[in-house]
Amino acid sequence: MADNDSWELEELTPINNAEVTIADSYFEEGKYGTQLTLLCNIDIPIDPVDISFSTFSIWYGVGKGWTILENGGRIVKPDADPTKPAKIHASSRLGKLIARVIKDLKFDMQVRGLPTEAKVWKGLKMHMLRESVHYEGIVDEASGEAKTIDSSILLPMAVSTVGQSLPVSPPVSPTVSVPQSGFQPTVAASASINGLSDVDKYILSLAVGKGSLAEAKTAIVRDPQIANDNAASSRVLEHGLLEQWMASGILQSIDGRLVAAQ
Repeated sequence: MADNDSWELEELTPINNAEVTIADSYFEEGKYGTQLTLLCNIDIPIDPVDISFSTFSIWYGVGKGWTILENGGRIVKPDADPTKPAKIHASSRLGKLIARVIKDLKFDMQVRGLPTEAKVWKGLKMHMLRESVHYEGIVDEASGEAKTIDSSILLPMAVSTVGQSLPVSPPVSPTVSVPQSGFQPTVAASASINGLSDVDKYILSLAVGKGSLAEAKTAIVRDPQIANDNAASSRVLEHGLLEQWMASGILQSIDGRLVAAQ
């Protein structure tokens, strides 16, 4: 079909890995109750790399029993104890986002406001990665039966404010595991590029000078030579090649830039 054919179907492309800036944030009513919506600008797409859009939305459910005020600016819980702050439930998607940011990434959100205010998320930069989540005992409203749900959620691996670079080595490890056989650094190999293959040396040269691993990966997989080498791109995106080099000292971060060991 032609591009201007109104009957042509559009394929949805889920974002699995990207560096984003939150351009807007607000609460709204969703299918499963109140939810926080984050409108994100894509700064560096990683998986997938080639996308036809520059913004997308992420929804984090808060649950039921909340009332939205100020045109989505904040939420209150009428049935909560008025002498205590209303708490976001830990098992909710918003609860998982909050736990990742303040507990795992140690990012101070208190200076930005309250968790019931949507504005606290606006302007943050995040390296988002899709992770699997498993829910048990979810009650189906139609049947009343408890069921198990396997789903996924985008959670940050790094967070910073606008104007600051995202950490090169995020403190939270991705859920995609690196095969043990593929990561066995030795003292002899540490901080040395002499043993690298010509392809690996080329990949390393593409990473040098970049401000983050995400930026380096984007530059690498967009390079024509690597783009035509499925094995090489797979080692970068799926098997943590750059992370292995960071751990062994072959690749280092100095003054916010990636450099190769001498």
